[in-house]
Amino acid sequence: MIATTAHEPILQLSEHEQIPLKLVNQGLVTLLTTLQSQAFGQDSISLTDRETQTIVTLPNDYNCGAVGLDQETFFSALAQLKCVLIGSPTNWPEAYRFNLREAVLEAGLVKNVNQVIVIEDAIATALSELTSVREDSKTSTISEFRRGKILIVNVGATTTEMALVNFPDDGQDLTYSHFHCHSFAYGGQALDQDIVCQLLLKNENISPQTEKEKNQEQSTQLWPRPGYPDLSIRSQLQQWLQSSSYRQELLAAARNLKVILPSEKEFTLNIGDRQWSLQQQDLEKKVLEPFIQQLNQELNNFLSRVGISPVGINRALCTGGSGSWSGISRWLRQKLPNAIIVQDAKVNSENVELGQENLQ
Repeated sequence: MIATTAHEPILQLSEHEQIPLKLVNQGLVTLLTTLQSQAFGQDSISLTDRETQTIVTLPNDYNCGAVGLDQETFFSALAQLKCVLIGSPTNWPEAYRFNLREAVLEAGLVKNVNQVIVIEDAIATALSELTSVREDSKTSTISEFRRGKILIVNVGATTTEMALVNFPDDGQDLTYSHFHCHSFAYGGQALDQDIVCQLLLKNENISPQTEKEKNQEQSTQLWPRPGYPDLSIRSQLQQWLQSSSYRQELLAAARNLKVILPSEKEFTLNIGDRQWSLQQQDLEKKVLEPFIQQLNQELNNFLSRVGISPVGINRALCTGGSGSWSGISRWLRQKLPNAIIVQDAKVNSENVELGQENLQ
């Protein structure tokens, strides 16, 4: 982020494109406005900034619903919202939380700031584990408070969040002091970048291209270390990747490859006149293993700070957009020998034509 001479915060999207940070906030407000009951049925949602008169418009392509509720009941619930909970990475500044609260209020979801609660992402996940459900002899379900030490690993878009909670015998006694949190500044976006750098922009994987293009791609960017935050390098890399339609396609392909390659030994990727023959083992060795090595170090430091041994953890929950890789669950099983490992189901790749799979 940079500032103009007028001291207006500016977000650098790419090497050639900047937008006022205020426009990002207005985009969030507009997106949240799609949850309003009056937004349903409209072709688009528009919001005008009172100071700059900037109009932000989004196509109303969003479908809202809730599992177990019909549309009428769901709309009725939205109209009676009493509280909005928002997830946030651990230790992110209060200014970030303030802007989130203000966006919710401006969108009209609730009226009072006390109705907007910002909570750490990993704690929000842990709260879903507060109760366990079992079936009795009559096949009816019974919820009871879960006990023991539970580890949360939430691999989000920008960070990997961890939380450790020792649930008391009575869940009603649970307080904020029962939680310990840790944040690692590496997530799904960094994984996408590492796939691009380690699998798609390596010399042996690029075919065909001119020598001039090779030199440009080698000299334009200093690649970040796979698995490491390297925040400054990654920020510049993201701007560079967003600065051409071809490199944007590489990013889109990377998002799909991290879903496809874990389940396919080989995959052939085609973008324009270029073709890559990608191996599952390359993804694991060049991208996933470095990430897990750093994740292991972060977890060691976290457990040491909290004063809990890995063998004392009873349950571990791995979630988030990039948390469904089987390699992560294998690592957790080795790391936490006495824990039950719970992992999100695998997500599907985006509806993008990438190439063809080679089944073996």
